[in-house]
Amino acid sequence: MRDLSSTVWDSFQGANSILACIPVHNNGFLDSDHKVCLQHIARRALSRDMPIDLVVTMMDKVSTPKLKDYYFAMRSEIEGLGIPIRKSFETSTRNSKGLVEIKDYLASVAKPSPWEAE
Repeated sequence: MRDLSSTVWDSFQGANSILACIPVHNNGFLDSDHKVCLQHIARRALSRDMPIDLVVTMMDKVSTPKLKDYYFAMRSEIEGLGIPIRKSFETSTRNSKGLVEIKDYLASVAKPSPWEAE
């Protein structure tokens, strides 16, 4: 997983914020690979004062009270990692839930790159 975290981090070198996307899990636990990746990316982002936004995907799968409990357990586990998350979103591409909100949010917080500001 360390190699994946490094590869992901390399792609963020020109960015001014991070949008971490994690799929919802039906067992109530954060996948261990996602946990490790989040921790590595957060450590590096914090060293550069880069804000982290969280997107939980596949929310259409959270359809019963039991699955909602699992989802809240997963969110608690993410919060327990101590990663400072600036904003979080819940999305589903199946019913387009949350996608416009993310687009609008990113447009509001985006900063021009030095080559765009000139």
